[in-house]
Amino acid sequence: NNCTTVSFSVTKQVQPDLIISVAPVPTTSSPYIEGQPLQFRGTIQNNGTGATQSGVTFYNRFQLDLSNDGSINQTISEPTLSGLARGASSAVTSASWTAVRGTHRIVLCADQSDTVANNNKINNEANETNNCNVSTNGVFIVQPPPPTLNFSANPTTVLLGNSSTLSWSSTNANSCSASGDWTGSKSLSGSQSTGALTPPSKTYT
Repeated sequence: NNCTTVSFSVTKQVQPDLIISVAPVPTTSSPYIEGQPLQFRGTIQNNGTGATQSGVTFYNRFQLDLSNDGSINQTISEPTLSGLARGASSAVTSASWTAVRGTHRIVLCADQSDTVANNNKINNEANETNNCNVSTNGVFIVQPPPPTLNFSANPTTVLLGNSSTLSWSSTNANSCSASGDWTGSKSLSGSQSTGALTPPSKTYT
């Protein structure tokens, strides 16, 4: 009679596990142009065995790796979620960002914040190392805006022997060249007289 028996039950701990199930991408189609406002959207999924803590709001951080060199340069915004059930997923959308030219990567991390008090609100996750999209996802390219040219002649109809003044201005251009009845390299903006004109017509490009 020196022994006794104790019965007990063992239950498996249920824990949430937040992952990025759909890597973030711009919400609009390419091409992406410098100066354009861009937003990004990705999807967060609870891949764990239990729901996130009841009543707990968690933050999800959109960040930019400018030049896609592995370094994080800018936080765009931190939209929130709460009450994510086991197996459930939810899309989150960033605030607007003004695009700069280059090859960049957008990074989305679940349950992470730049503010210490808001970071890691779901503190019972099964795995805290898989909350961000991987390095090969989320790459996008921002192009410079296309060049534009304003070109006019004044007047467009002239009498024999008279002249017209050609005027032009450009944006987002590196060089201008003339063809037709004038040739050569031209400044990015300026004006020039045609000199005395003769029939039947002249074409300046």
